[in-house]
Amino acid sequence: MDIGLLLKNLRKKNELTQEEVAQKLFVSRQTVSRWEQNRTIPNIYVLEDISKLYGITLEELIADKEGGKVMEHKKINIFGLLGVLIFNIYIVLGPLIVAIAVSLSALFVSIIFSACPIILLVVNIMGLQPFTWSQLGFAILLCLIGLSVLFLVKKTYKSVFNILKAYCRYNLKTILV
Repeated sequence: MDIGLLLKNLRKKNELTQEEVAQKLFVSRQTVSRWEQNRTIPNIYVLEDISKLYGITLEELIADKEGGKVMEHKKINIFGLLGVLIFNIYIVLGPLIVAIAVSLSALFVSIIFSACPIILLVVNIMGLQPFTWSQLGFAILLCLIGLSVLFLVKKTYKSVFNILKAYCRYNLKTILV
């Protein structure tokens, strides 16, 4: 059985759509379709993720039970590789810098908001301003907002890290052949 048909059968057996598989592997739906039609073959790192997704061993996924063809190695076009590298740097670096700046700002603001009740307590103990219940209410409200933003920032960091890890794994291994 060829790998495309095997991938299609495994996907259907696990009751997944091409879109769901693509989302879990950080690729496009068209890429999954090309794999299943044998127009392209996933690299070894993607095959490893596919085996984990479908709950089978990598050996079961790639074992040749019917004596298939030997894959031919293609030469790498250096200028094409350089173009892809430059393109990825331009496309990824800009949004990455913006995402880091925004997330660090959100992290800083959420930490300050979360510390509002403590800051209010210190200011009142030092006698710099008198205690009022409205300020305490606002401080607690800001603390709750800060804690919720802190949770969102943590979740965002985790998602961005997973996406970058997958991006680096799928692209850098190909580039540094």
